[in-house]
Amino acid sequence: MSYVIASPGALSAAASDLRDLGSLIAAANAVAAGPTGNLAVAAQDEVSEAVAAFLSGHAREFQDLSARVQSSYDQFVQTLSAAAGSYAHAEAFSASPLQAVLGLVNAPTEYLLGRPLIGNGANGLDGTGAAGGAGGLLWGNGGAGGSGAPGQTGGTGGSAGLIGRGGVGGAGGASSTGNGGAGGAGGAGGWLFGAGGTGGAGGAATGLLGAGGVGGAGGHAWLLGNGGPGGTGGASAGATGGNGGNGGSAGFLYGNGGDGGTGAHGGAGADATGVHHSVGDNGGPGGDGGSGGSGGAGGRIFGNGGNGGDGGSGGSGGIGARGADGSPGVAAGSDGFDGGDGGRGGDGGDGGNGGTAGAKGLFGHAGVDGAGGTGGSGGAGAEGGRGGVGAAGDAGSPDGGKGGNGGDPGAGGKGGDGGSGSTAGAHGPSGSAAGSGGDGGAGGDGYSLSAPGADGGNGGNGGDGGAVGNGGRGGDGGVGGHADATKASGAGGRGGDGGSGGKLSGNGGDGGSGGDGGTGAAGTGNYPAVVTNITGFDGPSGVAVSWDGTRAYVISATSNTMSVIDTATHTITATIMVNDPTSVAVSPDGTRVYVSSLTNNTVSVINTATNTVTGTIAVGGFPGGVAVSPDGAHIYVANNLDNTVSVIDAADNSIAATIHVQFGPWDLAVSPDGTRVYVVNSDSNSLSVINTANNTVSATVTDLSSPIHVAVSRDGAHAYVSGLGTVQVIDTSTNTVSTTIATSHYQPGLNYSDGGVAVSADGTQLYVCSIEGGSVAVLDTGNNTIITTLNGLGFCSVAAGPDGAAYVTQGYGSDVVSVIDIPRDGSVGGTGGAGGHGGDALTASGNGGHGGTGGHGGTGGAGIDGAAATTAGGTGGTGGNGGNGGAGGTGGVGGKGGALGANGNGGAGGTGGDAGAPGDGGDGGNGDSGHVDGGAGGRGGDPGSPGLGGAGGAAGIGGSGGEAGTGGIRGAAVDSGGDGGNGGNGFAADLINGEARGGSGGRGGHGGSVGNGGDGGNGGNAGTNFGSATGGDGGDGGDATGPGASGGDGGNGGDADSFSGSRHGGSGGAGGTAGSGGTPGKAGQPGTG
Repeated sequence: MSYVIASPGALSAAASDLRDLGSLIAAANAVAAGPTGNLAVAAQDEVSEAVAAFLSGHAREFQDLSARVQSSYDQFVQTLSAAAGSYAHAEAFSASPLQAVLGLVNAPTEYLLGRPLIGNGANGLDGTGAAGGAGGLLWGNGGAGGSGAPGQTGGTGGSAGLIGRGGVGGAGGASSTGNGGAGGAGGAGGWLFGAGGTGGAGGAATGLLGAGGVGGAGGHAWLLGNGGPGGTGGASAGATGGNGGNGGSAGFLYGNGGDGGTGAHGGAGADATGVHHSVGDNGGPGGDGGSGGSGGAGGRIFGNGGNGGDGGSGGSGGIGARGADGSPGVAAGSDGFDGGDGGRGGDGGDGGNGGTAGAKGLFGHAGVDGAGGTGGSGGAGAEGGRGGVGAAGDAGSPDGGKGGNGGDPGAGGKGGDGGSGSTAGAHGPSGSAAGSGGDGGAGGDGYSLSAPGADGGNGGNGGDGGAVGNGGRGGDGGVGGHADATKASGAGGRGGDGGSGGKLSGNGGDGGSGGDGGTGAAGTGNYPAVVTNITGFDGPSGVAVSWDGTRAYVISATSNTMSVIDTATHTITATIMVNDPTSVAVSPDGTRVYVSSLTNNTVSVINTATNTVTGTIAVGGFPGGVAVSPDGAHIYVANNLDNTVSVIDAADNSIAATIHVQFGPWDLAVSPDGTRVYVVNSDSNSLSVINTANNTVSATVTDLSSPIHVAVSRDGAHAYVSGLGTVQVIDTSTNTVSTTIATSHYQPGLNYSDGGVAVSADGTQLYVCSIEGGSVAVLDTGNNTIITTLNGLGFCSVAAGPDGAAYVTQGYGSDVVSVIDIPRDGSVGGTGGAGGHGGDALTASGNGGHGGTGGHGGTGGAGIDGAAATTAGGTGGTGGNGGNGGAGGTGGVGGKGGALGANGNGGAGGTGGDAGAPGDGGDGGNGDSGHVDGGAGGRGGDPGSPGLGGAGGAAGIGGSGGEAGTGGIRGAAVDSGGDGGNGGNGFAADLINGEARGGSGGRGGHGGSVGNGGDGGNGGNAGTNFGSATGGDGGDGGDATGPGASGGDGGNGGDADSFSGSRHGGSGGAGGTAGSGGTPGKAGQPGTG
């Protein structure tokens, strides 16, 4: 504070302002001189000329006066400037002595008015928002306002007295929890002379939600002086920036208006981090920029208007949050959950508007409007979440679950609008969406089933990609279950398809690999052999096995009974009385047994839970065969005397229909699909075909050979009718005889009629009984040839169980039911599962997914070795055939590529399964005294065929490139094994008198298609004797046909010796022929004689 009468600084500033004022006045006079000193005459008359001359004269006088005033004005300004220097010099000498004087001068006004007469006002205390003190009444600047507390408005600047500047407004208080405080207004300038104070800056909002404080308005001037600039708006961390304060107006006579304050930039939107129901949260919006303050008005006479403040830029939008990844499937075989969509980017804030310009005075220029703020950038959208992985299958749900779809990306936020102003603010750029992410989840793998015969579970499909994601990979197929005695090998599961790429970008997923086929079962049993004889019956005649194989039911007309056999223990568990039983059948659910009674003309219904007769149904005369439909709804009975078939409704045991057929119906069978019934008419040598939909005869097959029993193949394609030493095969599609097979040595007059006939559970074999011939012929249904014949028993009726065993009744006069173990060849390996298809690309630049690889075919089961003969001279068992290898699975098709992308490659085909090895033939039995010749060796089995390789998948289409998958290679072939059995040796004869002859050796068994021939048996020796003696001939060696296979050696002839009489050694057997490149068998040595 200066202690002289005037402040040197103030005097210097005043001199400068007056000098500027003089310049303005001089410029105004110069502008006015021309137009006013030379006025044009309004009209061509004397009055107008006089008026123009009069006014022009006054204007010239004004210009003269103005020039003299300008000279005096310049002198005053010069004197004032010099006085400022003198005051400054004087102040240095007078400060100390005038201190006391100044206190005395200010005391009265301080006491009366609360402000000094001379001196600056006190500053407000920062952090309180207190206003600045007023300056001295005569002279002095206003005090600065104190800054505000957090969120509080800043203090107003103090006003000046007669001469002086207004105080600066205090800054608004910053806030972390709310809005920033407004800046305090600048204080007013001196009443006579002095500029207004600058407005305080708005307080900043440092939290995410608060807006910045508004800048304080600039203080105004009264008479002479500039208006104060407006304060700058307060910044915001996440919301709207504060507006700039308005500029203060200039003094009435002279001065420039204050410039408006600049608006603060808007805060940036917050980046999102959370998810809601798996969808990513959106980014926060950017705050708007603050508007610029308006410029203050210039002085009314002389002065320029203040410029408007520039608007603040809008804040950028926040980044969206990434979508949550989908959860994997929970339960076995369940689908994965979809990935969540990505969050949207926040919108950019709008730019603040520029402040309006202040008005100019009479002499001066208007201010310039502030520029608009730039709009904020939009926030980037986030990636979508990945789809969850499908759950793998299990035993209960073998198929894998589908992968979840990927989430879509969030859209980018919109750019903010530019603010208006002298220059419009630019529009903010929009935010970008995510260009990747949101891949589909992988499909779950199919279950590899351990249960025999079960197919492997299919792999689940891959999930589709989100809008910019890749498709998920398909799951792999499970391995098929292995074969057993009752079930074929399971096929490998199919690989799942790859998911599609996104609709905006992304590649298709690869297909899953097919599962491997199950391994074929090894051959079982002996060829054929009675494994058990169950006794305790009285003339067993008919037999039926329950569909689950746990029970066999045997009827006996001799004892008027039905016996129940436990097939696990081969024991009789119950016996039920049924009068004159003729035929027996079991319901599919195993709860009821139906028995026809020949002389009672009835059908008895037996409850299997209690083994009691629960009903009796009257049918036609002399009922014979009885059969049940596959659904258990109807029972069909052949009435021999009435030439009809009765149809029984199983629900109420009533007769639903009676169908007339040809003469002498005796047996019948129902097709597997239940649509047809085949009826054997023994007396008319025909077969009637009944349509079960309308219970009418739809066709009749005639000229059969004394038909008696009938069975239908498992696929319904053939009916087998037994007759006199034959089985006639009926093609059911044409109802004609396609083949006739001789099954026993029928001789006219001996009535060797064939009896019961049954098809094995797997449909590959047919069993035919010869009632009086005492044999069971086993036929291969694939080529209608006899595999083997079991002789020596009086077989009457046969039924096949699901486990491969056959139950045979030995008929009248016997007490035995025989259980025959029918051998099985090695079974076929399961087919490999197909590879899944590659996923398609949905956009021009996307690539198709590759097809999955086909699964490998299962290995064929090995054939069983034929059993050695157990009886003297018996033939060795035939070696079982190996099973065929399963076919390899087909490769998956490649996915479609986009027009600019690559096609997916086709998957490679799976390798075919290896062929099953054949079994060797059994050795023939040696001769004994009752049967001197040795038995022939059994033929060796044939190997299975290797499985074919799967075809390669085709390449995708639509894009470029892509290769078809390579075909799978064929499985490995078997080139050895299946050797013929050796022939049995002849019996050695040793007689004292008479002719002694040694038994011949049995022929060696022929090798299978790749096996060696068996060696022939040696002839028996003829021992020392008084009569003639002849040694037995050696058996011929078995032949071989396969490449490189050797023939069997011939057996040696037997020796002969005698005390008297002729002696002839046996001939040696011939060696067997060899296959191409093989070694022929050696001939046997002849015996000595």
